[in-house]
Amino acid sequence: MIQQSRFRERMSKYTRQEKILLPIFHLFLLIMVVWTIFPVLFGVMNSLKEVTEYNRDAVSFPTHLHWENYKLAFELEYRNTNVLGMLFNTVVFVATYSVANVGSSLMSAYALSRFQFRGRTFLYSLAVTIQIIPIFGSVGSSYLLTYNLGLLDNPALMWITSLGGFDYTFLIIYSYFVNVDRSYAEAAKMDGASNLTIFLKIMTPMVMPSILVMWLSTFIGLWNNYTTPLIFMPSYPTLSTGIYNLQKLSEQRKGGMTAFFAAIMISLVPILLVFTITQRKIFSINVEGGVKG
Repeated sequence: MIQQSRFRERMSKYTRQEKILLPIFHLFLLIMVVWTIFPVLFGVMNSLKEVTEYNRDAVSFPTHLHWENYKLAFELEYRNTNVLGMLFNTVVFVATYSVANVGSSLMSAYALSRFQFRGRTFLYSLAVTIQIIPIFGSVGSSYLLTYNLGLLDNPALMWITSLGGFDYTFLIIYSYFVNVDRSYAEAAKMDGASNLTIFLKIMTPMVMPSILVMWLSTFIGLWNNYTTPLIFMPSYPTLSTGIYNLQKLSEQRKGGMTAFFAAIMISLVPILLVFTITQRKIFSINVEGGVKG
């Protein structure tokens, strides 16, 4: 009875249109959740099957759990690199690229939102224009430039190519910086804080949730990116590159497709760990203005 009264009280706050639309929205979200979970469930089920059982029925639950497929997955190799080696290459690639990309965009966004200088409007307009105009066929010129700079197949320096500073990440972080009250920076300036101190210790922490969101988005995009490592770092295959190529060779290798599915599940674990660690901070986005006394 108490729950029913609470439900009626809550529903009384909604308008007639909202009472019609809310169930539709909930149904849509439920469909999206099922749509997202099904591929993962499909991969987990087939990673625990025998090859013959997978070939016979790919959408049924395994009759027996074959955990040895995960052991076989770690033995899969591409270009003389096993899954652990590809995992290490992926961590290096994603960590360096994501930090360099988000860091450069963070500094550009702060500079354009905080300081007034000649050419500021032009730079912002250029950043917006870059996002609007599609650029196709630039891989060849990027490859040639990377080769001439000595960055090709060099994971220690390839992250330099991600120092754009004016991409989509810049636009998002810029929108948060311009909504932060300037009183915070002015008060710190009166107390003798330098511009670098204000940037690192006052302004950046205030937009940290948005930075984490963009970093996580960049992290996931790079984790699934197989074209960049395949073209620019052929000697250092990442998990996405290796799994992309192992798909063609899985049936000839030990473990077959079931070991291939196990390798895919292994590649999902770091993404889930990163999201679990950062989700509380990400969902705490709240940029407010004013200085509390």
